[in-house]
Amino acid sequence: MIGVPLELADDFGIPHDAIDGLVPEASALTNPTRAFFDTATGVGDSVSALDAYFLEKIVIELMGALLLSSRGVGHAMRAGEASLHDKALALMTARRADQELSPAKIAQDLNVSLRHLQRDFSRNGASVADTLRRLRAEHAVQLLGDPQYDVLSIPEIAHYSGFSSPQLLRRALATFGWGSPADVRRGRV
Repeated sequence: MIGVPLELADDFGIPHDAIDGLVPEASALTNPTRAFFDTATGVGDSVSALDAYFLEKIVIELMGALLLSSRGVGHAMRAGEASLHDKALALMTARRADQELSPAKIAQDLNVSLRHLQRDFSRNGASVADTLRRLRAEHAVQLLGDPQYDVLSIPEIAHYSGFSSPQLLRRALATFGWGSPADVRRGRV
């Protein structure tokens, strides 16, 4: 049995009422996830801070993927509850660190035209690209604000947040009012 905080569902855009605590055995991710956890539990206490960081990232991504595949985006699509905007937000939130994720890729993954997706976001007062950039910047702020991730350099933070360069990270943080990456690290509470 593995427990995860409900904040994980929030991070992946999954409604709390879509989670009943059980992951179906039929999921293609169940066996590989189980094998990973079986191996990871045997590493002992001699894990470096960097290894611990990556193990945590893998656990978060695995559990998020299980939730999304079993209850998240697929559940909302089948139930017809989520709008295109909501589906796109859930997809962007789940894959924001993927540098290959673009508005065109999001549209392709949702099986709609890019123009249709852009119109839908425009009706909601945003653009697809700006929303993706904001989600990545928010993720970078979370990493920069947590002392646990001080072992990561600014270029590494940029990479793990989905930015292809530290300059793009700096520009996004400034655009959304957070200042520079160093400002965010210094401004911790």
